[in-house]
This record gives sequence, structure tokens and C-alpha cells, in this order.
Amino acid sequence: MRKVERIFSINSLVKELWESQPDMRFLQLLDWIESEYSKQNGGFGQGNLFKRDSYQAEEPFSYIDLFYLEDELLEQFLLQLVKDTKTRLRLEKVQAEKGSKHWIQQFVNNRQGELNHLILMS
Repeated sequence: MRKVERIFSINSLVKELWESQPDMRFLQLLDWIESEYSKQNGGFGQGNLFKRDSYQAEEPFSYIDLFYLEDELLEQFLLQLVKDTKTRLRLEKVQAEKGSKHWIQQFVNNRQGELNHLILMS
């Protein structure tokens, strides 16, 4: 029989993550957690399919399904994710006021898409 206490523990960890990222909608948060778990665990739960568009052309579609992930593993992962998120948020608060460090922080924290594009282009 599974431990009932895991429900409170997992809920409190998800709550803590959501409080640290309040601009996320709940399902965005869950999607991010799934994506992070899969990335950090060798693509666990990742699958690929094809879906048809309005012209009946097939296009690739990938998804993540953590249905078989045991709660104990999820709880361990969430504990580490909370710890990592707290560290990242603490580091983000140490902002440079001017110079190249300031601009690098601005790109990393606020303009990730543009930064990724510039890196790929180089």
C-alpha cells in the first residue's frame, strides 16, 4: 500500500515551485516539471507520434508521459528542483548595475529567446 503522506509532501513541493514562478499557469507548471524530469532522466516518458493537419498531411509530434513514474522518484526530483530553483532565484537577485555583466544578466533572465537565436546564428 502506498503511503498517504506522499500526497501532502508532493503537493507542498509543487506549491513551493508554483509560488516561486507565480506567472505560470498551473498546467504550464506541470508541463515544465514533466519536461525537466524527462530532460534530466535520459528522455524518460518521451514519445513521438504523427498528427494530421487540416490538409491531412502528417507532421511529427512529441509528448511526455510520466504515467509510470513512481511517486518516490517524483518526490526526490521535486525536492531537488525546489532546491535548484531557490538557488537560481537567489543568484538572479544579485544583479549587476552596469557593464557587460549587467547586459549578459538581462539577456539570460529576460530575453532568452533572443539570446538563443543569437547563439544559434553564430
